[in-house]
Amino acid sequence: MKDFANRIRHIRQLKGYSQDYVSMKIGISLSAYSKIERGTTDPSLSRMLQIADVLDIDLGQIQISPTYGVPKSRDRVEESTPQDIVLARLQAEMEKLRARVEQLENKLSQ
Repeated sequence: MKDFANRIRHIRQLKGYSQDYVSMKIGISLSAYSKIERGTTDPSLSRMLQIADVLDIDLGQIQISPTYGVPKSRDRVEESTPQDIVLARLQAEMEKLRARVEQLENKLSQ
């Protein structure tokens, strides 16, 4: 499980996602997600699938990939270029902003 923890942490960082963002998307506390990334908690298969979905990668890529490259699609893992990393970070920032806008819209509609 330590390999899984290391790989999801690395991929999350390359994509520019925070632990808080991933934990929010899968519906668990930041503390619980942090334990998964540290390898102190073994996630269930359904939780692993949720994490892979948020990271937009196939679970098999996390489990068997010898590299830590950012997947360009769910079908293959490739080494990431600096442009890929910047793009992933910008996309992550956009997701955070969309989530925040959605939260604010929900507050306004209540």
